[in-house]
Amino acid sequence: MTVALDTVENGVVMTNADGNILSLNSAFTLQKSLSLPLVKDGDRLINMRVLDSPPPQRQKARVLIAEDNDINQKVAVRQLKKIGYTADVVSNGLAALDALEHGHYDIILMDCQMPEMDGYEATRRIRAGGNADSQPYIIAMTAHAMQGDSDKCLAAGMNDYVTKPVGLNTLAAALARGIEMKTTSLRHRMSSDGSGDRLSKIESALCQETLQSLKELGTELGDSFFPQLLETFEQNAVEHLAALRSAFADGDARRLREAAHAMKETSLAIGAQGMADICQQLETLGTTQSAQGVPEEFAQLDREFDRVKSEIEQIFSK
Repeated sequence: MTVALDTVENGVVMTNADGNILSLNSAFTLQKSLSLPLVKDGDRLINMRVLDSPPPQRQKARVLIAEDNDINQKVAVRQLKKIGYTADVVSNGLAALDALEHGHYDIILMDCQMPEMDGYEATRRIRAGGNADSQPYIIAMTAHAMQGDSDKCLAAGMNDYVTKPVGLNTLAAALARGIEMKTTSLRHRMSSDGSGDRLSKIESALCQETLQSLKELGTELGDSFFPQLLETFEQNAVEHLAALRSAFADGDARRLREAAHAMKETSLAIGAQGMADICQQLETLGTTQSAQGVPEEFAQLDREFDRVKSEIEQIFSK
């Protein structure tokens, strides 16, 4: 059985041919960037959407809410508390910048339209002012789901995008993506400072939990699902690598950022967390229009991709 992906705000939901929702153990099992073929199963299309996300390390994450509306502030704080997070609150972009000067935050929920300084300008200043390793994961919040909004958020340097009113599952999934990116940054820093060879020997390039979730999906969707997914990942990764190098050679920061973002999503979909983290670094460099360190990131990404391919080969050889 083959499957289809329908793009929606929350990602993808999975139903079988009878229209019944199938179970998922991971929010990162599938991403729209994998571009699987759209086909029919009998008279029905099989649709896939992410229903939930794996539990992140919530207690250790520092979250900042930048939102000017009192009611929205209260709702966001309550939602975060319900799913295991605590947060500080500021009412505009200038206050968010001030909060970052006085403390570290892992994730920022950034309203796009605020007085004094909006979320777009605040994000641009955040990206211009800090090194890639210390940058927060910024989730844009907007009251309008208009065409081009997501591109505007990405261009400003935001990592993710949700539309108000934000549902609890949508918020939890966005935060989980941010936590996953932040918790892999230590591994990348170790790789960059020369300890990566030691780390590679003791850590898997693929998240075993995500792989197990994908294998379980294969039992419901057919034997060809899991190998087809990994094959599609490898093909897309090669294309994204070529796009990254082409953008860098042309000096096109926007294309570099977009290609890095696309490859990050593809990598997260199959649990290639190391690759995703390197792509996040490249995305940040593209946002700040900095060429410093890009060749080194490419070299590290090539090595990590080789590790991923090797582990995929081992999976198929068993």
